[in-house]
Amino acid sequence: MPFITNNFAKLTALFIVWTLVITGCTYPSGEKVFHQIDSEVKAEDGDDAYQFLKTALETTQQAEIAEKFWYSGWVANDVQKRRTNSMYDGVVVRPHGYLVNARVAANPYRYYKWDDQYYLHTAHSGWVKLDEEQVPFDPLEGFTWWEPVLQDAIRLPDGEVLSKKTRVYQVMLKGNEWLRLDNPQFNRLQDTIAQTPGMDQILENTTVKMTLWIGDEEYTADQVRDWAARKGVDTDNGAEWKKWAEQNGFIRDEEEDLYRLHLIYQYETWINMPVPGAGYMDQQIFFRFYKYDDPGIKMRTPEEMEQYVQEDE
Repeated sequence: MPFITNNFAKLTALFIVWTLVITGCTYPSGEKVFHQIDSEVKAEDGDDAYQFLKTALETTQQAEIAEKFWYSGWVANDVQKRRTNSMYDGVVVRPHGYLVNARVAANPYRYYKWDDQYYLHTAHSGWVKLDEEQVPFDPLEGFTWWEPVLQDAIRLPDGEVLSKKTRVYQVMLKGNEWLRLDNPQFNRLQDTIAQTPGMDQILENTTVKMTLWIGDEEYTADQVRDWAARKGVDTDNGAEWKKWAEQNGFIRDEEEDLYRLHLIYQYETWINMPVPGAGYMDQQIFFRFYKYDDPGIKMRTPEEMEQYVQEDE
């Protein structure tokens, strides 16, 4: 279950291809010194990281209460002293689509998706309709790519995200292990990587570290019942609202007489790759998800978007 989304995976694939290009697709002779990455992080004992993360993933991807949310984040690339940033924020309304406000290499744009309708806005063009999807950008898409390595996740000290109590987990891989994940973008690179002299050593010395902040919230039965009522559930029927709670990932703690809920609130993927003759290349992908099930999240319909297109023509 990789916690890199489809669009970010494309950026990461480009990141690797760029490395191949700027090194001339060869591994030059001479001194090859790679900085050692400190991989020792103290984990808390007695924690079933795999099951906890699996539960959080399923809740975030499948629960009705997680169909709408806000998000913001960035992708930053560093090569020696040069940094390029891409910034993103927007809303997701599943299963229909999303609206993203982005700034990539100092160029702002907006992108709208609703089912099979796609619109792009730039300062130059205004709103235009696209024939097909150009910038797939569900920030939670593709999380399942990391699932085979989740059993290696370790728990870090707890933290907070926007005042939400969270458990923090981390997975660390070498570059060659990471590229073996079932990521369609990486599969397309395999032939290029296999034919590039020196890439085995580069990937052996590449570090990929993914960190997740998972909500660890507590709700009383009355709070869960009130939430169910807002979603139109018949809360006079105890079995009905308890079924809704179970379907939405609320876990009953009989001993403490409360419900627990685990949603993904934040993640960071950090990639450190050696570039022969040029030091290291770093990429950081950081995204935060908040206001799940916010009633204020609304997206215009494609019919309404057509009005904007006509105004900008």
